[in-house]
Amino acid sequence: MQDNIKNYTLENGLQVYFLKDSKKHNVEVNLVVKFGGLDKDFLIDGKEVRFCDGMAHLLEHYTLEASEYGLLMQQFNKRYMYSNGYTNKFRTLYFFNAVKYVDEGLELLIKGIHKPDFTNERLDFIKNAIREEIRMTRDSRSRRLLELIVSQLFRKLSYRSVIGTISEIDAITLDEVKKAFKALYIPKNEMIFVSGNFNEEEMLDKIKKLYCELEFETHDVKRISIDEPKEVSKQKEKLVFPVAEPIYQLTFKLDVGKLSNEDQARLFFYLDIFLDANFSKLSKIYSQLKEENVIKRGIDTDNIMFHRYWLISIGAFTEKKDRLKEVVLDRIKHPIFNKDDYDLLLNEIKMKAVLREEHLSSVMDNLINNITLLDYYHLDDIEFLDKLTFEEYQSFINALDFSQYIETEVVDYEK
Repeated sequence: MQDNIKNYTLENGLQVYFLKDSKKHNVEVNLVVKFGGLDKDFLIDGKEVRFCDGMAHLLEHYTLEASEYGLLMQQFNKRYMYSNGYTNKFRTLYFFNAVKYVDEGLELLIKGIHKPDFTNERLDFIKNAIREEIRMTRDSRSRRLLELIVSQLFRKLSYRSVIGTISEIDAITLDEVKKAFKALYIPKNEMIFVSGNFNEEEMLDKIKKLYCELEFETHDVKRISIDEPKEVSKQKEKLVFPVAEPIYQLTFKLDVGKLSNEDQARLFFYLDIFLDANFSKLSKIYSQLKEENVIKRGIDTDNIMFHRYWLISIGAFTEKKDRLKEVVLDRIKHPIFNKDDYDLLLNEIKMKAVLREEHLSSVMDNLINNITLLDYYHLDDIEFLDKLTFEEYQSFINALDFSQYIETEVVDYEK
């Protein structure tokens, strides 16, 4: 599958990726801006600029809802196309999926995103929608818990949420929005991914032509790297939130900055296998904790990247947090490595990779994730997964430093 992906870098710096499949009837186009919730500190034309939490997300709303073309998604819908956009920690992404009118969709996407109508009235309209979205997140336990965990883990890195806070959104000025847009919505900070049934030569020419018809300002933009220490900020914290049973969670801060980009991609799968083998419902720990009545449901695990750190969370609903902590830390210190379990879990991962190839959008999602998350310009395809070995799996896990971790609880108001 990797061999079927073609990459072009245009003179303006735009990177274009094609994955053609003539058996498909549709075409999906993704426009990625390398500006996400974590991107805040920049040198723009030699001056330090710090954008607040929520700026990337606000720009996503602005470009979709305040374009010179009007509401862009309405324009796509009129042409029977499915379209949307989203912002996460690492990127802002816009896409459409179409069977017909692909040329019109391409123009709407590229020109529409790059032609917002900057007025204070439109900015106020966008802010109102985002304020309501922020208010709704206060009812989300997972978002509140993530904010708390990040504040515990990091000393210098600041990240409340992709959408920011109401006070931060209120304070954003039109000049700041325009500055962020003109500095970051430029070809060399963007990528376009096209998959499905299309003519590659014609598609590339159309993309070049559309970008040539746009005007971009020239700015010297550099991201400022924050030197975050490996030590956690605060080891214990509690969130008061309505829950039927208390939640206890351990989150480990693993510094993987010295690993190559490819090794970090491999580590992602090794960590998944490690967590499943040692903490899933098939593990001995699960049976043990169920028998001791420490847990009534399963053990929840998560594995995400945050700058140069992998964050590994292990937790459960429990009234016996001390026992859960004791067992989890002991297993982290003395992990079980079983070749049969490894082979079984790796085969499951390979099966998912094979099934993913049926949907070109899923393949492109994988490539986009690797590029924006790890700066790794390859797919996690079968050829890549076949290079993983049980011996390397043990070596990678044993080399990790699990000494930096935090404890987070969620308790009910009445308890």
